[in-house]
Amino acid sequence: MSPVAFRERLIEYQRSNSGKLMLAFNIVLGSQIYQYDIFWGDPSIIFDQETRFNSSPLAVTLIPHRHGLPATRVFLHEGLNPNNVNVFEMVVAHEIGHLWLHDIVGFNNPSTRQSMSERDTESWCDYFAYCFFQKYRGISNAESFSEIIRSTGELQMELYSIDKTPENIEHFSTRANDFLQFSFKVGVLQIDGDRFVAQMLSTIETTLVALSDIFRQNENQLGII
Repeated sequence: MSPVAFRERLIEYQRSNSGKLMLAFNIVLGSQIYQYDIFWGDPSIIFDQETRFNSSPLAVTLIPHRHGLPATRVFLHEGLNPNNVNVFEMVVAHEIGHLWLHDIVGFNNPSTRQSMSERDTESWCDYFAYCFFQKYRGISNAESFSEIIRSTGELQMELYSIDKTPENIEHFSTRANDFLQFSFKVGVLQIDGDRFVAQMLSTIETTLVALSDIFRQNENQLGII
């Protein structure tokens, strides 16, 4: 399927509210109200073929100006089970990290003209999820959170029927290792008084307070046992 055909099908999928609503939520910061929704979706529709093959994705955040879509929406792979609590919450928190980075901090947003590399973007979104787990789940160190990231890799291999060979396991562990290195770097820069890191951590904390514990507030809606 061509990129144009994929985008048109995805636009129609969103406009018709296809998939299954997980939850809708707001982040209120001062006079600003950011409205979002999260859907479970068919992976063959929400991810293009190349992405499925190369990344084995579990979720995608769709920003209107990038995809021509009617509204910002997070789509989750429909096989992502909320009863696999740590992985489920980590994936969703990571995607909310994309919303934080784009809408609240302003990176990769045309209205602010601030750009960030894809690798740094993913690292900060993982760090946002880590901060959520620190604040609301009692995770006290990066090593513990990295194990949750490793578990997401195991789920990816399962959902995409990828053999759990040593090479594949190592491949899906790369993200956990990258997170540990990034977390260490952030810690060092924080101690050194780096202004950029201080500002990023401050906006994460402010956003998490506004978001609160999104999962515990919506347990019935999510169907968590």
